[in-house]
Amino acid sequence: MDPVTLQGLVEIGTPLAGSAVSGITTALFSTLYLRKNIQMQELEKLKALEYKEILDKLLNDGKISHVEYYKANNYLKVAKLADKKAKQERRRGEQVSYDFDWFLRFFESASNVSNEDMQKLWATILAGEVTNPGSFSLRTLDTVYNMSQNEAMIFLEATKIIIDDSFFFSAMGDVGQEINEQYGYNNDVLRLLEEIGLVNGLRMESALELNPGESGGFTNGKHLLLFTPKGEESISLRYTCYNLTLVGHQLYSAVHEDIEDYSYLYDLGKAIQNKYPSLKVSLHPTSGADEDVVSYEPTIDYLSK
Repeated sequence: MDPVTLQGLVEIGTPLAGSAVSGITTALFSTLYLRKNIQMQELEKLKALEYKEILDKLLNDGKISHVEYYKANNYLKVAKLADKKAKQERRRGEQVSYDFDWFLRFFESASNVSNEDMQKLWATILAGEVTNPGSFSLRTLDTVYNMSQNEAMIFLEATKIIIDDSFFFSAMGDVGQEINEQYGYNNDVLRLLEEIGLVNGLRMESALELNPGESGGFTNGKHLLLFTPKGEESISLRYTCYNLTLVGHQLYSAVHEDIEDYSYLYDLGKAIQNKYPSLKVSLHPTSGADEDVVSYEPTIDYLSK
């Protein structure tokens, strides 16, 4: 298939594709499975999104192997999930540039996965890349491909306690370690995530510098743990943390919006409140963010309940 035709199949908004995922799937299957002497009616079936039918025919005619058939069906399951996950459709006429080499690499990785939980993760990545091209690097694809299901589940569970989209809280004085262990985040998990390439194992030191009348805090995207000095003296809240790597951040960005649980921030807030009586500690649902400023609902404080 010549590049012009291939580009036409990928472009969203053409009559050939009902969505970005289906357009890319058509382009992938045309490139990988349709030979130069393929009958036009078979290409037309691809355009009509009859992927399973054309795969069955290619297998029965001996034009693809059972391994190719197996991989293609795995990919189709991922693509179907990704189509549902895509958060926005590209508007007709809008120009989006896709890196077809990226999708070829994605196919080679995701098509080898038959586990349903891992297929859901791959679908989330595909939906994110289709919606926002360039969101996931090839290194991220390689990292996920080399992750076991158990490792992926450990990371997904750990995302519940990632703060400010960027780090795992370690400790504020003697507050933190016990709570982290309650949520399954201990030194063994840290070493595993570092080995996978999702977390930087170097512990970083940081601080929230709070002047009277000012507030600062931590957020998990959906909720804000807020600290405000009660008196007229400034307070420096020093803490340690472990930052996500670029790959870890990209993978986290694919899944963090599904996190509605605020129990970790609640427990952390209670512990900090008990440790620092000079602080007013509150926990609020967020309502948006503009650069470094997080908007929240001041009338709702889960810690006051």
